[in-house]
Amino acid sequence: MKSTPWDSYQLFLEVARLGGLTGASSASGLSPATIGRRMLELEQETGRTLFARSQTGYRLTADGRMLLDHLQEMEAAARKVDAWRQAARAA
Repeated sequence: MKSTPWDSYQLFLEVARLGGLTGASSASGLSPATIGRRMLELEQETGRTLFARSQTGYRLTADGRMLLDHLQEMEAAARKVDAWRQAARAA
């Protein structure tokens, strides 16, 4: 089983939070076309449709909302690990 790179999930978070490719492009520095390709690849890797695409942007599907919830939990855990590491440096 192939593991999805974390940066793909980070791009997903940007698209989900910013409502589409343009906002995610500004935040990431990647082109909208590249981000669009990466989101299609992520959907293929997960076997789920994560976005409903339209002229006005990307809207999360139920599976997309579930992935967003999971990734937000991962982000919170990563922040705790970072705080834990920084506390050791400060000691």
